Amino acid sequence: MPMDEVITTQVENQNELNVRIKIQSNRKNSTGGEIFQIWCWKLLGMAFPIKWPVMQHSGRHRSSCKKSASSQSLDVFSSTFRILLLLMAFKNQEAAPRALVVEDVKLDRIILSAMLRKYKCKTTVAHNGKEAMDLFLEGNTFDIVFCDKDMPVMTGPEAVAKIRALGAHEVKIIGVSADSDGMKAFMSAGADVFVPKPMKISIIDSLLQEVIKQKNMRP
Repeated sequence: MPMDEVITTQVENQNELNVRIKIQSNRKNSTGGEIFQIWCWKLLGMAFPIKWPVMQHSGRHRSSCKKSASSQSLDVFSSTFRILLLLMAFKNQEAAPRALVVEDVKLDRIILSAMLRKYKCKTTVAHNGKEAMDLFLEGNTFDIVFCDKDMPVMTGPEAVAKIRALGAHEVKIIGVSADSDGMKAFMSAGADVFVPKPMKISIIDSLLQEVIKQKNMRP
C-alpha cells in the first residue's frame, strides 16, 4: 500500500458526516505484521484528528480501535473499517479486482472510476455497450462490470445479454441507471444486480466485498 494514501468516503450515520482517512504503513509489530496508522477527520466545519494503530493480520483490530477511540470519547464508524479491510485484503492478493466501467457520460465515468481506484481496483472504461462487448471478444476478463443503461451504439442491457451469450458467466454485472424501468431491463438481460443512480460508496463497498469472497472461493 502506498505511503500517505488519502481516501475520502461518506459514512452512513445519523449525521451523514464525511470522513477522510489517511493510512500509513511504516512500522512492524513483533510478529512481522504491519501496523497501519490511521487519521480520520470528521468534516463538520472543524477537523478532529484521530490516530490509532491497526494490526493488519489481527482479527481484533476493529475492537482494539473501538477501545482506543472510546478512551478519547470518539466514535468509530463501521464503513471506515470496511474500507480498510478491503484495502488490506487487496494488498494481500496477487491481483486486485478487475473492474469495467461502461458509461457514455464522461463525468459519471470519471467519478465511478475514481471511486473504484480508491479500492485499488484495476479499472478499464468503455464508452458504450459495443466497446464493452468488444473487450470481452478480445479475451479480456473482469471480476465486476458497472454498466449504464442508455448509451449510443449499444445500450447497457443489450451489451449485458451479448456478454452473457459469450459465456462470461462468472463476472458480476451491475446495471446502473436513474430510469425507473432500469431494473427490469437489466435483470432480464442477465445482470446480477441493479443499482439506481447516483451510486453510494456503501453500495460499491458491499459489491466489492462479494467479489473478493467469490475470488477467494475459486480454485
